[in-house]
Amino acid sequence: MKRILLSIAFVVGIVCGASAREIYSLNSGWKFFFAEENSSDNAREIALPHTWNIDAFVGDGSYLQTSANYQRTLFIPAEWKGKRVFLRFHGVQSVADLFVNGRHIGEHYGGYTAFAFEISDKVSYGYNNTLLVAVSNAMRSDVLPTSSEENRSGGIYRDVELIVTDKTTVSPLYYGTDGVMVHQSEVTKERVSGKVDIALLGKKDSSHSVTVDFLAPDGYVSLSKTVKAKIDGNLLAVPFTIENAELWTPSQPRLYTVRVTVGEESAEVKTGFRKIEVTPEKKFTVNGRRVRVRGVLLGHDRLPEGNAVSQAEINSDLALIREMGANAVRSVTGPHSQHLYNECDRLGMVAWVDFPLARAPFLSDIPYYSTLRFEENGLQQLHEIVLQNINHPSVAMWGVFSML
Repeated sequence: MKRILLSIAFVVGIVCGASAREIYSLNSGWKFFFAEENSSDNAREIALPHTWNIDAFVGDGSYLQTSANYQRTLFIPAEWKGKRVFLRFHGVQSVADLFVNGRHIGEHYGGYTAFAFEISDKVSYGYNNTLLVAVSNAMRSDVLPTSSEENRSGGIYRDVELIVTDKTTVSPLYYGTDGVMVHQSEVTKERVSGKVDIALLGKKDSSHSVTVDFLAPDGYVSLSKTVKAKIDGNLLAVPFTIENAELWTPSQPRLYTVRVTVGEESAEVKTGFRKIEVTPEKKFTVNGRRVRVRGVLLGHDRLPEGNAVSQAEINSDLALIREMGANAVRSVTGPHSQHLYNECDRLGMVAWVDFPLARAPFLSDIPYYSTLRFEENGLQQLHEIVLQNINHPSVAMWGVFSML
């Protein structure tokens, strides 16, 4: 079993050398059964991404708001003892509870954003472990969107990853991000400046050297900074200035790689530098040059996959959008997967990301309940949406309230 896991990891994992974290796909090997079945005896074997409402798109049109379970075994090599082990879910609609070996690890409320849990001290090293994800897409008054025409099809409908890191690491737990957020404060032809916020995990109050490298589009290290950091639960802010940086534009989408190294391990994100303004005179501008926005509304499902779309299907949608002559997409009701915005970054497309606060259907009686839990969930999802997408130069607009 160990050899099988490591062989799969070699093929589908992202292993960037001895100094990088290891990321393995966990999209295969799952069993699925509805909660009302009370047993996994007749569970169906499925692969992710998956939704149980596929029949609403290709079958009899039935739409289920219910609860279901996803289960699989996971072998954890003995050699990983002393490492950190995380599970990251890129999208579960809409409420998820994770159990490892029968122990409850945590829960997440909201179907459009990623989230992660650390399971380092919950797994048995050198043995098979059992993962169970209990999922519900039932209507709730405390999980946004609560009042919308958007179907919440249910399921683990985006990718799942296993992340293995050193004890001291860039954290994948910070609002579901990669732990590296690039904030731009000044963008001109002469210079780009701002700060990199870094979420660190490690022994409390321990000090470490942290190096931030900015790799230009051609791979050249245009800036490298090393600072001493104490792990105290706060974000580490590293200011930066790059002279004569290559700017991101729709016609020339230049992308930088930001690499953060702590000890023997590195984490990387991509970003682009641009200044976006909207004025009455020039309308929408990127780096001072007007861009005529020709956009489309992009929903979260398609035939026959429902909302469980693959990267290839996202590529197909974007190709069709570009063939139409459009240069912008609006993610209606909530963000799409990271792959869509990665492609928008690469292609020079502009993206508008909605927050899942949407109006009720026309003449509907469905209300909002302004409870404390409703407000807390709204703030949680708002943090996740912005922080998970802040590095994308293509994301130019945030929609706080949707009329669609």
